[in-house]
Amino acid sequence: MCRNRFYAPSFLPFLASLLFIFPVQPVQAQSDNSPNLPSLIDEIEGPFSGTWLLDNGQYNARWDNGAIAVITVASFTPQSVVLYRTDTPDSVSAGLTAVYTGQMSSTGDSVENGSVTWTWPGVPGYPVTRNWSASWEGVQIFLEDNNITGTTPSVVVGQRINLKTELSNNVACTLPMWSVEGLTVAGFEALPSFYDPTAGSALPTDFTKPSDTERFYWVRGGSFSVTASCMLGGQTLSTQVTFNVHMPNIPPVLTTMGTIGIVETRPGEESLQLGTSSSDIGIKFQTVPRSTGAYQWIQTVSIHAILLTPKGNHEITVSNELDTYYPYNGLKPGAQSSEKDYPGATLVASLFTKVSESFSARMYLMWNPQLPSNCVLPSTEAGTGTCTSISVPLGYVDWQWTGAAQYTSHKQWELVRGSTSKGARPFVHSTAFPHWLGRSISGCYPDCGRQHQTLFSSSDFFQVDSQ
Repeated sequence: MCRNRFYAPSFLPFLASLLFIFPVQPVQAQSDNSPNLPSLIDEIEGPFSGTWLLDNGQYNARWDNGAIAVITVASFTPQSVVLYRTDTPDSVSAGLTAVYTGQMSSTGDSVENGSVTWTWPGVPGYPVTRNWSASWEGVQIFLEDNNITGTTPSVVVGQRINLKTELSNNVACTLPMWSVEGLTVAGFEALPSFYDPTAGSALPTDFTKPSDTERFYWVRGGSFSVTASCMLGGQTLSTQVTFNVHMPNIPPVLTTMGTIGIVETRPGEESLQLGTSSSDIGIKFQTVPRSTGAYQWIQTVSIHAILLTPKGNHEITVSNELDTYYPYNGLKPGAQSSEKDYPGATLVASLFTKVSESFSARMYLMWNPQLPSNCVLPSTEAGTGTCTSISVPLGYVDWQWTGAAQYTSHKQWELVRGSTSKGARPFVHSTAFPHWLGRSISGCYPDCGRQHQTLFSSSDFFQVDSQ
């Protein structure tokens, strides 16, 4: 936008009608630190244009015909703009005074419905009233390159929020800063990658560093304000946008558990297992299907097992590790409204004669708005996928089971009397993201076939749950 310059008239023969006397009242100027006062205003009144420069709470103004004045501020708010003008002795219109009234625009960078009344004692045709307008370097906020200043955008939890701030009139903004309400994250990592998700955690947001862009995701819904500020001429300019952040209703999650027993998982191979058949599921999580977005389940596990071998006890500990894939059904296509698990330990009589296990897990229910529509969700199979959105936590279920089996003199595996227990706590609504420090790969225990001798002899062979 070009800047038009305005200077008050030395004569205005076309302003012949006398309207009324508008008293000019000097007022105390606002502080130069007021966030409502632009440092530079481009102004138009009648046929004249001018530039007003803020100096110690008032404006030094010049117009395009040689008029010079001081503008004091009575009110400069979104509801009311009231300004008083006094021309200086060196002005071509010395002795002229004026009162400016109007309203600030919704974008906060201009005056609308402006009215100015000039009073010039001793000069015919005064006082007289005309329209006036003004604009200045306002702060603007963009969402994905769309100007949302003065609007109330609607978004959803998990949606990528890419914000950018600029000053209008192509004026450079220094030290741009952001203030964002609500619970946010900067993203989610499954390091080193989704193909090998060995260390997962949410990334915290940090709005404390000056930046003209911000990228984050809301985790919970609500009405949240975002404020963008920048420095111009030693003054802080800012604007605010309120977002309506929507999220799905958090559904109930029903949990059922099966029995603990000795199960023949394949010919000649048995396992100590929670869940003994396709109808006796170890543990099942069921929730209400959704018509928008997609659920994802993520499970972390901790295991402590003791194996009795011919050489003594061998202990295995797994602490807070991802259960196999990200998400839990990471190698299955599509979204899941239910999940199940059959955790257990393979029993190998040639290696050990007793196995005891204590297993605890946390199953997270996540929701992804799946943006853009029909995008591929991130997973161990798909990697980062094609979605710009992320999965946000709705809650979790903590559950556990314990059991022990021994190889008897009758050449068979039996449960140790009194060794079994199981339980699942109610579903907990939570904003906590899954966090894990390693990855447990489901399979046999130790491992199947030719590898079990090598694994057993090494110090790093470990037990994991079998799905």
